[in-house]
Amino acid sequence: MRELIVYMLETMACGAVLMLLYGVLFDRRVPFAFCRAYLLLAVVASAAIPLLRIPVWNPAGPTEITGGVFVGAMAIEAAPAVADGASMHNVVLAVYVAGVVLSLAAVAMQLRNIRRLARGGEVLRESDPRMVLTAERVSSFSFFGTIYVSHDAAHEDMTAIVAHESSHIRHGHSAEKVAMQLLRALMWWNPFVWIAQRRLSEVHEYEADSDVLSSGYDVNDYITAILKSLLGYSPDIANSFRDSLTKKRFKMMTKSKMGRYALLRTLAVVPVAAALLCTFSFTAKAVEPENIGSDIESIYSDPVDRELSVARNVTPQEDDKAYLRAETMPRFQDGEMEGFREWVMSQIRYPEETLKSGKNGRVIVKFIVEKDGSVSNVTLLESFDKAAGDESLRVVKSSPKWSPGMQDGKAVRVQYVIPVQFAAVKGDAEKK
Repeated sequence: MRELIVYMLETMACGAVLMLLYGVLFDRRVPFAFCRAYLLLAVVASAAIPLLRIPVWNPAGPTEITGGVFVGAMAIEAAPAVADGASMHNVVLAVYVAGVVLSLAAVAMQLRNIRRLARGGEVLRESDPRMVLTAERVSSFSFFGTIYVSHDAAHEDMTAIVAHESSHIRHGHSAEKVAMQLLRALMWWNPFVWIAQRRLSEVHEYEADSDVLSSGYDVNDYITAILKSLLGYSPDIANSFRDSLTKKRFKMMTKSKMGRYALLRTLAVVPVAAALLCTFSFTAKAVEPENIGSDIESIYSDPVDRELSVARNVTPQEDDKAYLRAETMPRFQDGEMEGFREWVMSQIRYPEETLKSGKNGRVIVKFIVEKDGSVSNVTLLESFDKAAGDESLRVVKSSPKWSPGMQDGKAVRVQYVIPVQFAAVKGDAEKK
């Protein structure tokens, strides 16, 4: 639950920064094609950036794994009273799904209305572009390759209407509107997605207006035609000749040119994107193990059911060096390594403070089985939580003696690495 809330907040923070950048530097100041692409990508980026985990620096502390034998990762389960948390998670999931379903239902309703208008209207032209004269009073609009014109549209306004809607079709605005509608359905809870959708509709109208006026149409006659179309239905998913923010459109029509330094403005995306990545995506760099190599990746492919070890062609080492693989590996009590795994799991007590925080994660402990079978050099290589790390160290340090490893008939030191996965999930018994 906490992770979900953090992700939502980070997504909204990214959206806020990207939309602020658009309003300050790009809105009606840079080419329309850039604005359209920026708004769509801004929505995608606001959702994707918090999900990225880009390793760029080495974490503080001794996290390098220098070799050893990996014991299969153990999942330490806690059985607290998590029913409330699980119920809340289900409620949040249900609310999200309901929002997505309702949003998609609204889109489906708009598509249904467009289809109804097409079936009930009269086809005036089949192509270049296709035109339909609707039986109902609507504000003229286009959707993909078809222009829908109201039956009571003034004849003198038809040239402006067709030129405007043809521009929408030529630039592929309908596909962009559908894409934005779907993104809004998936992120309906993010207010900045709704803002981006509205800004995209504005850019579409600005671009179509610009094309009409560039073709030589009189600006005053064009404004009059728009004002005459203010009443009437038009679906949000379509591109409408009538737009509610007509004042902005009129201001844009009378603007002589784009803002100054348009190209330089667009370059502002680079530092802002870099700053967002640094804030929400960059993480500590994973250090490549020196002696274990690619085998480390397999440790998490089957963490509970499989014992994993890393064999190496080792040569006899100095007496104070630990082997990674000996001829005879140490034995825990009278069993194989599985017995040590089970013993650790039986001794681990899920730290109360970790449990209350709801944290889940991994702890990696390195240790050496000495020549006399005792455990030494117990080191914490990685831990998602201090208390969980301390508990793992306590248990491993308290290990009973092993049967030592043997190499060339002599007892030798052997190094192991144990990953322990802490998961605050419902189990059979509460570990305190």
